[in-house]
Amino acid sequence: SPARELRSPPGTPHPPAARQLQPLLAALPESFGHLPALYTLQLYDNPFLKALPESFGRLLALHTLQLRFSHCLTALPESFGRLPALHTFELLCNRSLAALPESF
Repeated sequence: SPARELRSPPGTPHPPAARQLQPLLAALPESFGHLPALYTLQLYDNPFLKALPESFGRLLALHTLQLRFSHCLTALPESFGRLPALHTFELLCNRSLAALPESF
């Protein structure tokens, strides 16, 4: 028998794709700092991201960080200046971010 196509009833909302969920990110959990081997982090198109956790300073292997289009991000944690392996730091179109932490 031929395969049947499964369809939702008309008017049933479909869950958004993962790419569509990304802009809903408002904060990273404090436990994010428990990723000491994290090497590259790319945070793109997160218009509701307001803050990065203070635990960010525990990402000791972080080599590359790219923050793009996080329009609500107003500050970086003071621990940000304690990232010994950070080699590439890219900020692009983060219009609310007025300054880098003094520790940087």
